[in-house]
Amino acid sequence: MASPPLASAVFFRRSATVKHPLRILITCALSTILTVSAVAACSPPSQPGAVICYPTANATTVPIFNIEGAATGKNLPITKMILYADSQKTYESDNNSSFVYADYQAWQLGTHHLVLNAWDSDGNLFQASTTISVPISINTTYNTSCSNPNTGVHLCLPISNTWYPQTFGPFFASGSAAVVAMKGYINNANVVSTTGNSFGIGYGTNPDPSGFKFVANGWDSKGDVWSASATGIHLYYDGGCIKACNPGIAIQDPPILTDQTSPFSLNATVQNNPAQITEMKAYLDNSLAATSAGPTILANISASHGTHLLTVQAWDTSGNLYKSQVTVNVQ
Repeated sequence: MASPPLASAVFFRRSATVKHPLRILITCALSTILTVSAVAACSPPSQPGAVICYPTANATTVPIFNIEGAATGKNLPITKMILYADSQKTYESDNNSSFVYADYQAWQLGTHHLVLNAWDSDGNLFQASTTISVPISINTTYNTSCSNPNTGVHLCLPISNTWYPQTFGPFFASGSAAVVAMKGYINNANVVSTTGNSFGIGYGTNPDPSGFKFVANGWDSKGDVWSASATGIHLYYDGGCIKACNPGIAIQDPPILTDQTSPFSLNATVQNNPAQITEMKAYLDNSLAATSAGPTILANISASHGTHLLTVQAWDTSGNLYKSQVTVNVQ
């Protein structure tokens, strides 16, 4: 089977070379900070302390999303709040008792810990924390560390029988200390070559219902070769966009970075699809919330207070999957 043309590649190693660098994916890394008004969704607690209102505890979120916090001093004003993500300072606010931080960062796949520290004018410290989970999405990054095996070659990513976004999928491999050169193949097409014993690229290519096979080969100075592979890799049309997908699913409602009340409106449309859409489904936290037999899905979705993951999927007559996700904070 001939592989579709490679659409994009992003490299994590200087010596790697790509065969088809047609389009480079640029991940948005802009952070916007908003200071809330008196009617903010995250209100300071009634007693001295700090709170992270959104994301709620153990929520599953995809970039882009709001982080909202607040604090109350011991009968004294709050003079500083600092937000940490995985022990890294993310946001700082002075002389505010609450905040809304619109986070555009490309979060890494996995579990993350948020901690809010707040101080009042007397220096009293108040803390709040929460844990969130980030699944694979168009703005998700991957752990670029790939341990070197004692012998042979280790294909760290992708993982067999896994779905990845069309605009950015991982291809990371490493070899033992004896390996001096490596090559990576997707469906028998050489997409990366490097001297040394590791490579890492992000790739983009057109989805194919038949799936993809990834192979990493490594050679030692004697010409001996080792190989590792992953099969059953599938890609879905994610569009790599917020509003204008090409192709993909554009979710007009609910808009990102806007807190909702229940029920909230869902309005999503498949755009620029190469084949007729036969079915659409919307899931709220993995529970089916709405269906459609065409390229547009409209619904009113009821949800409890907290942070929710809204996933919209569609399928066309060729068997291709389209998928888009947004984080929804419900007041």
